[in-house]
Amino acid sequence: MDDRLKAVNHLVCLLAEALEVIETIRNAPESPVTSYLPAEVRRTFRRNAGRLRRGRLHPRYANRYSAEELAAILESAAKRDEKIEQGFVKLTRIEQEIRRVFAYQRAEIAEGTTIVYRFAQQRAQEDGPESQAADFLRLFQEMIAKGVELSTEKRRQKDLAPPEPFRLPGADPDRVERDWISAAEIVAGAPRPGERVLHFATDTAVSDEPPLILRIGIGDRSWVGSFPRGITEYTTVQLMPDGAHLLVVARGAGYVVEAVTRSLAREAGKDIMDVLLDEEAGLLILDRGDVYFEAFGWSGPLWKTGRVGSGAFRNLEFGDGAVSGETQHGSDGGWTAFSVDVGTGEVSWNGCG
Repeated sequence: MDDRLKAVNHLVCLLAEALEVIETIRNAPESPVTSYLPAEVRRTFRRNAGRLRRGRLHPRYANRYSAEELAAILESAAKRDEKIEQGFVKLTRIEQEIRRVFAYQRAEIAEGTTIVYRFAQQRAQEDGPESQAADFLRLFQEMIAKGVELSTEKRRQKDLAPPEPFRLPGADPDRVERDWISAAEIVAGAPRPGERVLHFATDTAVSDEPPLILRIGIGDRSWVGSFPRGITEYTTVQLMPDGAHLLVVARGAGYVVEAVTRSLAREAGKDIMDVLLDEEAGLLILDRGDVYFEAFGWSGPLWKTGRVGSGAFRNLEFGDGAVSGETQHGSDGGWTAFSVDVGTGEVSWNGCG
């Protein structure tokens, strides 16, 4: 093989390698983390993930993520950005080699490309339009056309706005925004000196204990609220599907709060036992006293079931268009399996446990 064909072959191999690396970067593990993590931060993420799984570290905002969920996010972000860093190192090496080839073998590449094209054209004419040679010629022509197109686009972009920055696989700005608005923690002591506390009155919460003090939001989005308690042990804060309201649950007492004005829109009872959330589907479902369910969607309240159990649910799961679980049912206290259609609130019974 003469120098012209060797130069073309070397360039093709470099381009093929670059495409393979780009595909690896695109297929890096996904993570909702929107920032790129340098090596030192990746090591910290991995250490903290291990500590979370061993119970030596606990999520600060337990209403957003469990220890296992947070550990998985930390590990996936570290693995993703490690893969991306390795890929960009390889691409830099390939780019430098391509530049070297063009600098010293531009003439050989031009002549070699012409030789390959003429040979492919001749073989396609000899073997016919359905032959492998014809397929290769069409591919070669497409590559030339694409190269001209990219070159033209690159020249145009010099006079236009810069291209969009590379988006990290799985990065989810909306999820980060939800975290900053709804992340919450119980304030054990007094709030910060001079910090205002918003007090929420209630006509339904009946606990004699002092109100629960919660810090809601992160950084400059944070605020402190005082919420009278309900009659269960459950506490959480969740952004409702409409994106405009927060559901605050203080030991079972529910408060629907406008996220921007931080004012009470309405109360939501005193007996909330659990909140089941599907952010992608835009559904939030309340377990009310282990007796019935109430659902909210993007437009507001959707449905309430009738009485489902006699005061105890177990093995609740949310998926495949239904809430399923078991409830104590009947005078013998046995467990009965059920499911609730999340679209209609219709309850189905699936036999006895």
